[in-house]
Amino acid sequence: MRLYHRTTRANADIILRQGFLDHVDRHTSDFGIEGVWFSDQPENAADDAVVSIDFALSAKELSAFEWMEGERSYREWLIPTKVVNAKRRKMQICREAVAEGR
Repeated sequence: MRLYHRTTRANADIILRQGFLDHVDRHTSDFGIEGVWFSDQPENAADDAVVSIDFALSAKELSAFEWMEGERSYREWLIPTKVVNAKRRKMQICREAVAEGR
């Protein structure tokens, strides 16, 4: 299954060379949540890059990590870093920010 991770261009280069690193986030809670955020759509923002990752996991296997809150036009997953690095097959930068005026 292919998912997407938005990050900076510098971090995208590190991810491609070294894999993902542990990160703790405090997303809508007081307790730390560890993992890497992914979506099913290659969202892009002004200064970001989007890395596409093909996983050796089925949609059913990924369902344990799906993050559901509110109505959205896309789906999100918070996947533990160890799982991401162990189950990733192919990674590439699929989208980079385009400078204004281009």
